[in-house]
Amino acid sequence: MRNLSVRWYDSTAKKSKGFYIKEPKETLTQAEVETVMGNLITLKAIPSSYAVDYAAVIDTQKNELFNLI
Repeated sequence: MRNLSVRWYDSTAKKSKGFYIKEPKETLTQAEVETVMGNLITLKAIPSSYAVDYAAVIDTQKNELFNLI
């Protein structure tokens, strides 16, 4: 499973906000992610005191040992 992790940072308050998006498209570019993250600040979905900080695609593998119910 792949997840896109994005994070913004408020250097004054020393706090961060972020979230994960499951199964991002394979061809995602840095420019696309930075643009969307900036737009979320412009649209006030993320407070304007926060700056774009971090984004990463994280590959995970699940090895289920058991599932009894």
